[in-house]
Amino acid sequence: MTRRGLVAFCAAGLWLAAAVVGAGAGINFTPSTYNPAVGETVTFQVCQACLGSGQFRFTWEFHEGGASDLTTTDLSATHRFSQTGYVQVKLTARDASGRMFSRTKQLLVGDPSPLVAVRDASWEDNGTILVQITVAAAAAFSDIGLQETVPYGWAPQEVDPGNTLMAWVTERPIAVIWGRTQDMGPVGIYSYRLISTSSASGIPELSGLVRGLLPSLPAGEAQKPVVVTVCGDVTVPDD
Repeated sequence: MTRRGLVAFCAAGLWLAAAVVGAGAGINFTPSTYNPAVGETVTFQVCQACLGSGQFRFTWEFHEGGASDLTTTDLSATHRFSQTGYVQVKLTARDASGRMFSRTKQLLVGDPSPLVAVRDASWEDNGTILVQITVAAAAAFSDIGLQETVPYGWAPQEVDPGNTLMAWVTERPIAVIWGRTQDMGPVGIYSYRLISTSSASGIPELSGLVRGLLPSLPAGEAQKPVVVTVCGDVTVPDD
């Protein structure tokens, strides 16, 4: 699978998850890629169904010194990032009555990454938070694993282990292993639920790492670990 196909797989999977949340569920958006090159045009598309009816004004913050911020009524926006590294993009939507909803997602800008992991978080009707992490690989890896940090004051509950070999769901952190990936493409989707406890406070911040080992090189070098931060949602979105 090409780099473009890899990031499109993650984007498409999370766009579907956002679309089924339903009208009035806050706000969501999807970038055309979670791993853009420096100078590459990234299109950010707002999920209109997630907002429900009404008119909205959108403010985009690309966190590159503030000069790149954009306010518009359009459902899409474009941006070219000028520096490598992880960058957070925040979208704020304001309706005619002044209510505001916001969502922040993280992207990895720079050279193509052989591993891409994207997180999507959404509120459920019972007040819990459903978190889905999609992992894709552009090379054959072994021992692909996820370590997800659970926010303080929230208890995790496994929802769907996907095709994982092993998973440890403890209070902090969650650890998941997929094992060996021979073919390029989707590795798997892991989902868990966050349940608020009496000590929960503030906006839960979400963070995690995905690690995999590339096969040995012909020269006999040792396997090379690849470690990437999970992109996508980095905080629980407004409900």
